[in-house]
Amino acid sequence: MTSLEDYNFEVSEDDEYYQLIGDSDYESDYSLTKDSKVSQNSHNSQDLQLRYKSLSRDELFADVMERVKFVGSITQLSLDSMIILLRLYGWNEEKLLEDYTENPRDILEKGGLIVPENGKRGIQLEKDYMCPICCDTYDKVSVFMMECGHVACINCYRSYLTSTLKKPRAPTCMSCNISITSSDIDQIFGNSDFSKKHICLSFETFINKHSKNYKWCPYTGCGNIIYSNNESTLNEMLKRHMIPEVICNNKHAFCFYCSTEVHSPCDCKIAQYWIEKVRDESTNLNWILNNTKPCPFCGTSIEKNGGCNHMTCQSCQSEFCWICDGRWSIHTDNYVCKFQNEKKDNRGVKSISKRFTDGYKMFIVHENSSDLDLKLAGTIESKIFTLQKELGISWIEGQFLSESIKILLHGRSVLKWSYTIGVFCDPSHNLTHILEQNQTMLSNAVESLSLKLQIKDPNVIIKSKAEFRDSSSLVNGRIAALERCCQELLVKGICKLESI
Repeated sequence: MTSLEDYNFEVSEDDEYYQLIGDSDYESDYSLTKDSKVSQNSHNSQDLQLRYKSLSRDELFADVMERVKFVGSITQLSLDSMIILLRLYGWNEEKLLEDYTENPRDILEKGGLIVPENGKRGIQLEKDYMCPICCDTYDKVSVFMMECGHVACINCYRSYLTSTLKKPRAPTCMSCNISITSSDIDQIFGNSDFSKKHICLSFETFINKHSKNYKWCPYTGCGNIIYSNNESTLNEMLKRHMIPEVICNNKHAFCFYCSTEVHSPCDCKIAQYWIEKVRDESTNLNWILNNTKPCPFCGTSIEKNGGCNHMTCQSCQSEFCWICDGRWSIHTDNYVCKFQNEKKDNRGVKSISKRFTDGYKMFIVHENSSDLDLKLAGTIESKIFTLQKELGISWIEGQFLSESIKILLHGRSVLKWSYTIGVFCDPSHNLTHILEQNQTMLSNAVESLSLKLQIKDPNVIIKSKAEFRDSSSLVNGRIAALERCCQELLVKGICKLESI
């Protein structure tokens, strides 16, 4: 039998939440070099780390151009032509190379790259010119012409190219299907920024096509991308129920496999199921939590339709108190319960609906608490500044507050997601009871640290520095114990979707 002692923990002296490792020798197929700065996820296991690289949009552009050059070296086509064809194929290099090898002329024609011989392309100055697109007449105007003989004023082309920005395919002549190249766009706008923008806006298609290796950061307005070709490690981590956590350049942490927030200690399979289930049923769940509860003796859902706390179950005829779930025979007042702090669950095993609603309730409680802690985090910098100004301490000396809020948020997240583990566990198993004990201990440690972080008096804060460190270390230890417990529940099959 597993006992609580199996989850005793060592209090770590290292309170670092995230570790970023640079100067790795990790290389991608196309663009990562030995000098590339690569981050490693060191939060999961000493022997399993997902290697990855965080990219800005500009870095992704350079990365994609390397891939374009690589494919172009095989087809012997120009960079402009390769960009057009890859956009035509939704950035699917393998399919493009396969089709191009079989029938290159057909592919070039589909891409609008077969042009009439001796035709002219480029900008020239025209006098007394009427544009066939806008029908405006100009005494003197710059026009753009293509080999097909179609000509339009520069203003029409600029408007047209702006309107095609978000289209996945490369733009074509306004009167036929001959493609406009990136060089043409640069010439029309007089700089290289617009053609780059044209390509960058097609990257959503590129990332969707290469979703195993590239992931957008899911945080609103971030725009960073994570690249990893460490598929064997990723698969092994998923097999071991580990979370492939990655951190973008803006310090946003998320799960590489799910593209959702970090959901440790819950594995990806259960997290995805939970998110979908809650999304579909959140309205009903909120109504159930606010208006119904299961009978504490038989589990039948009961709706409270009046102010009186005296309830009678129509299924088992048991009489109980709405507030504390205790037998009504020990109560004397229909509207006030003096046993509400002694509330107990009289059933040996919770019903499936009770487990789910209880898990959802605790998930929401800690999610809301996490939101409040995030607001608290926004005041930390000003607190450190106040400590510097009023007490003369250095910036480094005040960093114990920043570390404490990081650990607090991490603890909230682990606690929140641990309740999804509890929902899918065998409720009669000893390890499930140990999970609940670990959740209680982490919850107490987190609340204690949260209260300390709400102290406003600079003198009290600095005098409590040792207590901040002790509380932070305690939370770290409780997190480790809870994560080990959840890991064992998943590995041993005690926690599984089939249990609900």
